Amino acid sequence: HTHSSYFQIAGNKLQLKPYVVLDTESLEQLELFVNVDDPGVGVFPDNNAYYTLLITDVNEPPIIGSIESAGLTYTENGNAVPVTSTLSVSEPDGGTLRWATIQISAGFMVGEDNLEFTNQSGIAGSYNAVTGTLNLTGTASALQYQNAIRSVTYNNTSESPSTLSRTIQIVVADDLYNSNSVTRELSVVAINDAPTVQLVSIETSIPENSFLTQPLDVAEILVTDIDGGTNTLLLSGEHAGLFQMTADRLQLKPG
Repeated sequence: HTHSSYFQIAGNKLQLKPYVVLDTESLEQLELFVNVDDPGVGVFPDNNAYYTLLITDVNEPPIIGSIESAGLTYTENGNAVPVTSTLSVSEPDGGTLRWATIQISAGFMVGEDNLEFTNQSGIAGSYNAVTGTLNLTGTASALQYQNAIRSVTYNNTSESPSTLSRTIQIVVADDLYNSNSVTRELSVVAINDAPTVQLVSIETSIPENSFLTQPLDVAEILVTDIDGGTNTLLLSGEHAGLFQMTADRLQLKPG
C-alpha cells in the first residue's frame, strides 16, 4: 500500500500536498513509488524509485470536552452535587497526564463554596478555600483523570448562601501542555430557614399579691434569623394575657 494521493509532482520535484493531516498515532510513515515510462518501450513502468517519509511524533495537548450544556443547581442544605457527569478527557499521544484544576472562576464566595474530592488512582486532591481552586496531581491516564474529575462534587456550607451565579472551569495538563478549558454554570438556591427565639430571664419569681404600677421586665427576647427575614412575635399559653412585649423585652403587665 502506498500513499501517492498525499503527493504531487511539480517539474522535477516530488512534493507533499498542502493541507495533508499527518498523525503519527494513525500513520507512522508515508511511502510511494515514482514511476518513469516511455510509451515507445511498451512496458509500464520502465523504471521506478521508492520514497518514504517518516512522520515523527510530537507531544500534543490533551483535550477535554462533552461537559453538560445545562447548568448545575445546588439547593441549600442539600447533598453535594457532581460538578460534571459527562466530561471527556483524551490524550492524543496516548501518554499520561500530570495535573488538573477545577476552579470556581467567577462568583466564588469565600467561606461558602467547597469542591470536594476523594483521592483515587494515584491522583491526589488539594482544595484552596481562599481561591476556590481544587488541584489534582499525580501521573495517571486520561481515563483515570476523566473519572477523577467526574467524582468531584460541589457543596455549600452556608445557612444563608449567596445566590450569585458561579462558573466552574476545568483544565488538565500533561508534561508540556495544558488542555483547552471548559466551563459550567452553577446556580445556588437559598432556602428560607425558620427563625429561633430564646428568653434570657431577668426575673424568675415575684411575691404574691404584688401590685405593679408599671410593666415589669421579666426576660430579654432574643430572635435569631440567619436569613435576615422579617418576623412576627406572638404570645400564647394559658397566662399570655398577663404579659406584653415591648421592643426586645417580655414584660408582666401592671395591675
